[in-house]
Amino acid sequence: RLSQFTLEGVTGYGNTILLTTHSPYTLTSLNNFIYAYQVGKKRPAETEQIIDRKYWLDPTEVSAYMLKPDGTATDIFDREINQIDAGPIDQVSRSMNEAWDRLLKIEVNG
Repeated sequence: RLSQFTLEGVTGYGNTILLTTHSPYTLTSLNNFIYAYQVGKKRPAETEQIIDRKYWLDPTEVSAYMLKPDGTATDIFDREINQIDAGPIDQVSRSMNEAWDRLLKIEVNG
C-alpha cells in the first residue's frame, strides 16, 4: 500500500519517483492523491482535512504504465478523468485467483 509516508521524501522537492507495483491498492492510493489535488483546487480546506495538501499529486505530472509479457508497456493513465486505470492489473489478479481456485478444486476433489 502506498502511504503518505512514501510520498514524504519526494513531493514538493522537484523529485521524480519511479514506482513499480503489482498492487491495485497502490494505484488506488495514487488515485486518491491525484483526486485530492483536483478537488482541492475547488475546496482546499475541506480536502486538506482528508489528505494533507503536501500529498496532492498534480495529474499532469503523473504517468502510469503496465508492462506486458512481450516487454512492451501500455499507458494506463486515463487523461479524460485524470486517474490511473487499475482494471488491467485487477484482471491479472483475477487470473491468478482463478488458477489458485482451480488448483484447490484438484486438491479437494482428488
